[in-house]
Amino acid sequence: MTDIQAPLRTPSRITASDRAGFFLSGKTREASHSEICRASRNAAGREKDKRGGAVVLEGALSTLINLSGKMRMLSHRVAMSMLLIELDPSQRTETLAMLDAALDEFVQIQAILRQGKEDRIPREAIELLIREGALPNEAMATIGEFAARAKTMRTTLSTETLHSADVLAFSKFVATDLLEALNGLTEAIASVLDDLILETRRVERQNHAILVNAANSISDVSRKVKLISLNATIEAARAGQFGRSFGVIATEIRTLSDEANLFSERLVASLKS
Repeated sequence: MTDIQAPLRTPSRITASDRAGFFLSGKTREASHSEICRASRNAAGREKDKRGGAVVLEGALSTLINLSGKMRMLSHRVAMSMLLIELDPSQRTETLAMLDAALDEFVQIQAILRQGKEDRIPREAIELLIREGALPNEAMATIGEFAARAKTMRTTLSTETLHSADVLAFSKFVATDLLEALNGLTEAIASVLDDLILETRRVERQNHAILVNAANSISDVSRKVKLISLNATIEAARAGQFGRSFGVIATEIRTLSDEANLFSERLVASLKS
């Protein structure tokens, strides 16, 4: 390597303010490192929020699957209660209480399917199901028909008995049309849930790959910067007292490179855990 001539004069013209800048470079380095860490935390926070939102939707859809299954049980209980009242009038009071409880809970679940319920099912879950066609109008109409017919028959039971033909027709409706609608509803919600889980996992893998690549890029740039700073330190040493200030800069650059490399290693380690 040739001797340095003209560049030797450049450090001799460094002013006091320049030297103050070199002195403050450590603070600048710390600030830069702090910004990197803050940006990382913010990015991690955003990803956590997204994942948290997906978890809430997954939980809501799972609850709706259970609720749609419960509607099958409740509808059969309502129909069975009406049959029992006709077969055993002596248990009328107890059977009516069972009918009322089952019908009330069915109607509550029906309302949840229509608009959600803040403490159990967020509105976003219902909107997602509507967008995906998992709450078809035909199925919802069948559910509504059951509720309407059951309420009408319950009103009749308050003052008189039901006709056997009406009870049998209602029971047949529950065992055929309503059961088919509720089974289809359960399957549709389960399908949306499966798709949501798959999409969430796909996005997580994609984001993980992006972060790993970013960490590896930071590490690669860090190594290159460190190599440059080492070369600059050698040149500063050869320049003697004229290269002293330049050597300070090279040292600061090398330190920042080491910290960036350490940050990337920690990021990769956290992604693997």
